[in-house]
Amino acid sequence: MSRLPGSSLSLRREGAVLLALALILMAGCGRDDVRVYKIPKEDPWKLPSGWQQREAGTMRVARFVVPGADGQEIDVSLIPLKGMPGSLSDVVNIWRQQMRMDPLQDDALAKLAEKVSLGTASGELFDMVSPEVIPESKTKVRTLLATTKQDATAWFVKMTGPDERVAKEKPAFLAFLKTLNFDQMPAPTPASRQRPPGGGETSQSAPAEKPDWTVPAGWVEKAPGQFLLAKYQVTGDGGATADVNISMSPGDGGGVLQNVNRWRGQLGLEPQAEAELNKNLTPLEVAGGRAVLIELQGTDAKTGRPARIIGAILAQEGRTWFYKMMGDEALAVREREALIKFVQTVKYPNG
Repeated sequence: MSRLPGSSLSLRREGAVLLALALILMAGCGRDDVRVYKIPKEDPWKLPSGWQQREAGTMRVARFVVPGADGQEIDVSLIPLKGMPGSLSDVVNIWRQQMRMDPLQDDALAKLAEKVSLGTASGELFDMVSPEVIPESKTKVRTLLATTKQDATAWFVKMTGPDERVAKEKPAFLAFLKTLNFDQMPAPTPASRQRPPGGGETSQSAPAEKPDWTVPAGWVEKAPGQFLLAKYQVTGDGGATADVNISMSPGDGGGVLQNVNRWRGQLGLEPQAEAELNKNLTPLEVAGGRAVLIELQGTDAKTGRPARIIGAILAQEGRTWFYKMMGDEALAVREREALIKFVQTVKYPNG
C-alpha cells in the first residue's frame, strides 16, 4: 500500500511538497512567518460518512482518509497558505508536477476551473488526472484541488487517490466543502521554526522590510496582488509587453534549481539537471552580495509567440530574493541591461 494512499507520493514526499510551498510560496512580501494552526474543540466541518481523521502533520489544518476495500486510501488535506509570491498556477503546478503533468499558465488554468462553494465562500476547483499510470500507485492518480481566499490566507482543500475512486468520491468531497466554516477556523499563531519531514530544521527569518530601488524609465508599476512584493510592466512596439515580478522567500526558497526549472516550465521547456543548469548561470555582483543571472528562451503559452525569461536570484541574510522578467522575446532582450541595473540598485534593509 502506498504511504500516501492511491498517489505517487509517500507521506514524506507529500510533506516535502508542503515544505516547498512554505519556503517558496508563503513568504509573500516578507511580512508573514510560517504559521501553525490548532484545531478548535468544535470542528469547523462535517465529515462525510466513512471519512476518518488522521494526524494533520506539517502545514495542514487537518488531514482525512477515505479507506478502500483494496487497501488504498484516498487522502484529503486542508492547507492554509498566508501570503504567497508567484501566482495560483505556481501552487497548482507543484502538484501537477508530482502527477507528471505539464505546468500551466494562469490563463490556461482558469479555463479548467470549476466554480464551487467552500462554506459561504465562493471558490474554484481543479480536477486533475495523471496522463499515465503512476508506478508507485499502479493506477492513474486523480487530484481534486479546491481553493478560496479568506482575508490574507489562501485555503487549499486537496483530495488525492486512485483515479476511479476519487471520481466516485467527488460528490462527497463537494458536499464536504460546503460544510467548511472559516469563521471558526483558528487564528494563526507564529512559529519561529518548522521541522521538515525526515529530520532537520529550517529557520524562518524575521519579517523583512521592502528594499529601496531605482525603477528604470518606462517601467510602469502594477498592483502586485497577494503573491508578489512588487510588479512592473514594460511595453514595446506592436503592443508587446514584459512583466517584472519581485518576490522573497525565507531560507533558500527551494533552491536555484527548483525555481529555474519552474520558470522553464512556464516557457514550455523541460527541466534541467543541476550540472547542466550551472553552466547557464552567470554571476552578478550586486549591493547585497553576489546574485546569479539566468536567461531562458521558449514559447509564451498565452500568445504562442517566442518569449524570454531573464531572472536574477540572490541569497542574502537568511532569505532569497527573486527578480524575474518574462515577456516578448525582443522586448526582454531590449530591457535586459535595465533589469540588471535595477537589481544592482537594490538596497536591502539589513545591508
